[in-house]
Amino acid sequence: MKEPKKKIIKIAGIIIGVTISFLIIASTWLYSGNLTAGKIKIFQSLPYPLAFVNGKAVLMRDFIFRLNVARHVNSAAGEQDISQAIYSQMIIEEKIRQIAYARKVFVSDREVEQEYSRQAGEQNFSQKLVGYGLDLNEFKIYILRRQLLATNLQTWFNAQTDLNNQTYGKAAQILEKISQGQKMADLAVADTEDNIGRETGGDLGFVDLASTLPELRQALAGMKTGEVKILPSRLGLHIIQLEGQNQGRLHLWQIFLKNDNFEDWVYNQTKDFKVRQIYKPK
Repeated sequence: MKEPKKKIIKIAGIIIGVTISFLIIASTWLYSGNLTAGKIKIFQSLPYPLAFVNGKAVLMRDFIFRLNVARHVNSAAGEQDISQAIYSQMIIEEKIRQIAYARKVFVSDREVEQEYSRQAGEQNFSQKLVGYGLDLNEFKIYILRRQLLATNLQTWFNAQTDLNNQTYGKAAQILEKISQGQKMADLAVADTEDNIGRETGGDLGFVDLASTLPELRQALAGMKTGEVKILPSRLGLHIIQLEGQNQGRLHLWQIFLKNDNFEDWVYNQTKDFKVRQIYKPK
């Protein structure tokens, strides 16, 4: 009985050895040289890694998809420059994804639709997508959803008082001045950090709720006339006063404050992430 078992083990060892050798040869061929049509077909059908970020795979098929889109968008750029830029962006996106998910920051389908409506207000938007080699579903999944995750993480960050002590401290001082009777217009000229607001005294005029940033809409819809709120968005902090309403439009005053340390915070959160590059763009 021992002899047949030895033969089976030997045959199994040979099969495993041949399989491993084949995979090594195939992987060497796939990852070396230029991306040929045959290689692209394999990469698109199987989850081969482009790189590993903190142990999580970034996939070649996503890289190839982005590369095709980039060629449509900027056909004059060099192939290597495009490839390097896409690779760098995908590594950043994976870092963002990991720190976002660790803080339970996600993107809902509703947010995707809202952001699409906001961006698609541009004339001939669908034709532009076709020109970029994208259909609507691909745009929402591969472009918009990833943009929104970074946006939602920045909105989350801007809402954290402990991570933005200086900005929230300044906002509290402005609120105190408003409560003491100082006018939004005067404070906007002195304190707002957007140039248009400084010129207009913070008066936004009558605003359609649908034209505001999606992350602000619910809070704005619930405001009462005369009320002042500090609202975080992807851009920073908005100190907003509701002056009144007319036929569903809101008359708003705003003092805007920036948060400048989001990029530093992301860097500090991800500086110890290990990045292992498998494919080097040519």
